[in-house]
Amino acid sequence: MEINVDSVSFAYNSTPVLNNISFTVQKGEFIGIVGPNGAGKTTILKLIQKLLKPKSGKIQIRERSLKGMKLEDIAKTIGYIPQTELTQFPTSVFNTILMGRKPHFSWGPTENDLEIVSSIILNLGLKDLSLRNINEMSGGQRQKVIIGRVFAQDPDILLLDEPTANLDLHHQLEILDLLKDLSKRGKTVVMAIHDLNLALKYCDKFIMVHDHQIYACGGREIFTQAIIKKVFQVKVSIFHDDNGGIFLIPIQNSKAKKNVHHELVNAAPKGSTNKQGEMDAVN
Repeated sequence: MEINVDSVSFAYNSTPVLNNISFTVQKGEFIGIVGPNGAGKTTILKLIQKLLKPKSGKIQIRERSLKGMKLEDIAKTIGYIPQTELTQFPTSVFNTILMGRKPHFSWGPTENDLEIVSSIILNLGLKDLSLRNINEMSGGQRQKVIIGRVFAQDPDILLLDEPTANLDLHHQLEILDLLKDLSKRGKTVVMAIHDLNLALKYCDKFIMVHDHQIYACGGREIFTQAIIKKVFQVKVSIFHDDNGGIFLIPIQNSKAKKNVHHELVNAAPKGSTNKQGEMDAVN
């Protein structure tokens, strides 16, 4: 078992964020943490990275108590990509990615470290930008560099908070393909993501967070119309492809529809007929 979160609760001051959550992650799994904004997805990742301390409960990494692990041990085992990163000091793409090798050398990078960085830059399509100042790059390019830095760290567990944010569709798929390949080679990937269809395409298992708790946990079978409506307040149509995959198409925002319907009824002239309202009554 790579990660064991057992009865963990957390609050920011007096504001509860997570209440008694438990789940396990096995080696090589690609986990998608999904849920509405403010559900606690980022908090879960920060707790596993030991950036936050749980109010109660315990977290184990490979059957070791996270509480007793030193920061250098965590850096060799876990790689973390935050949703947003503070402005970098002026440095090149190459040197930024090379920073990911720091847990593996004491005095300076070896030839092997430099080769690893060069390979990552090539795989991420950053070769022509390798000497560019990272602060002069677009948000999407910077995101790829940060991801490259974690790849260079070569951890066994990767925690990613919205890794495809600011990336166009081509580069979203490129990054997720790389993460999927890593999981197939035995790396454990835990990713918070808003795009449910991308999560369904790439992840093996899902943790759905709602109302400070884990509302559902499992495979694609947890993506039912009832669960999605409850958690995301959206009605969806669910389609299945020939390869066993599924994808979702939103139909309507249930709360927004009720509000719009209420406003239309109030604004309608007296004696008029609201056809949509009649349909709503039937549905």
